[in-house]
Amino acid sequence: MAENNYDPFDAPIPGQALTGEPGSKTWEQPPRYAKYEDALNTTMERLLSPKSAEKIVTMLEAGIPVEGIARTVVFSGFMEGQFTPDVGFMMARPVFEAIMTIGATGGVKNLKLELGNRDSQDMEFKSNMNRLALANKLSEPTQSQFENIKEVEEEKPSMGLMSKPEEEV
Repeated sequence: MAENNYDPFDAPIPGQALTGEPGSKTWEQPPRYAKYEDALNTTMERLLSPKSAEKIVTMLEAGIPVEGIARTVVFSGFMEGQFTPDVGFMMARPVFEAIMTIGATGGVKNLKLELGNRDSQDMEFKSNMNRLALANKLSEPTQSQFENIKEVEEEKPSMGLMSKPEEEV
């Protein structure tokens, strides 16, 4: 595969986003559905249509997690100007549950719910902690090392910064 060359100077200049025509983006317009109920009903009608349900079942059988599909549905609704981001956040759970129901009724056997594999993350964390504990155990001083430190400390006379030096006998 060919490697893409990254050009750090091929980026928008500061303030370039402010030079566009105001209101040209869909999220700069008022949403199509101002009420939560209207946005949720429309989204559910689209999700539960036979054509969409078939596509969702196909994606779930391919191993795409329910969370990923739900996030995509909610984000695309916002990007299309259907609803505001706060309405999208409120819709996330019902959309997730609807997609999970579609997968269950569609007969998907291995229904993945989350995007990240938490089991592998937990195992990696435990492995790192075990290695750290072993490194700490190997770096701990032994009892004989402590005895050597005590002997050295006993040999030093205790003097303060402003104390009179002791006479040598």
